[in-house]
Amino acid sequence: MTPEDKLIPSDQITPLNSEVEIISFTAEPYPDQKRVKVNFQLSSFQQPPDATITIIGKEGEELASVDVVNISQPDNEITLHIPVSHPGKGECQVELKLFNLAERQAREDEKGEVKLTTKNLSSTRTTFTLQ
Repeated sequence: MTPEDKLIPSDQITPLNSEVEIISFTAEPYPDQKRVKVNFQLSSFQQPPDATITIIGKEGEELASVDVVNISQPDNEITLHIPVSHPGKGECQVELKLFNLAERQAREDEKGEVKLTTKNLSSTRTTFTLQ
């Protein structure tokens, strides 16, 4: 045990190979109906996950998205903007996808020395309504 390990209570140490879980996920439009506040809480983790958050319109079209790299804390809040071209009314969904990026050696038929691979961890969706 290193000196740093003594600073973290034993019940809060996450096993290195444990999966990150989505504990809560909410989305609600701001009063101006042009922005959406997205909150999500993750379980404890040792390897920071990455995420893609996407707003999906009632016709299934992508309205906005953001990629978050190396999430550093369990509690997170992000604001996404609804495009001006969107009619502004109706039910929409927000999707949260957690993943980890990893490097791998490029195969002989690929250009470059290193390529990225994605390991999907979990995903969820929630619904909100624009008035």
